Amino acid sequence: MKSHCNDAEFAEALLAGTPPAHVAECEACRGEWEALGGAIGSFRQAAHQDAERPTVFWTAQRASIRSRMPRRTMTAGLRWAFASGLFLCIFAVMLFLPGGTSKTPAPINTATVTKPALDDDALLRQVDEAVADDIPSAMEPTALMASEMSRALNTSTQNQ
Repeated sequence: MKSHCNDAEFAEALLAGTPPAHVAECEACRGEWEALGGAIGSFRQAAHQDAERPTVFWTAQRASIRSRMPRRTMTAGLRWAFASGLFLCIFAVMLFLPGGTSKTPAPINTATVTKPALDDDALLRQVDEAVADDIPSAMEPTALMASEMSRALNTSTQNQ
């Protein structure tokens, strides 16, 4: 005689909807099968009863849940609108500036570079200044705008 049905065999039989063959031969397994079927049947019946409640119940349930949810304030919406507007402005500035988001090196004055009068010390100072200029990547657009404004101011004062 086969040993009693295990949980895996009962689970497969419940999914299939038919009892295992051993249940017909064994009184203990038949009792367990009937208890399992009764429990599943009562659970199914309770689930159907809960799902078939009247619309009034579901409306009251929805209102109860909404009353416990935190309310969104207008200030949170305004903060998001301000942040997205600021992001769009920064993006537009970065998009329309020459060079995009990459750091553009300062223009080299070819007249001074090709002159033999430029000594090695002056060249090394220029290189040191260029290397020491460490601007965080987030501030590069601002630094570029500042340098362009400074250049425009110098040009306008020289023309006067």
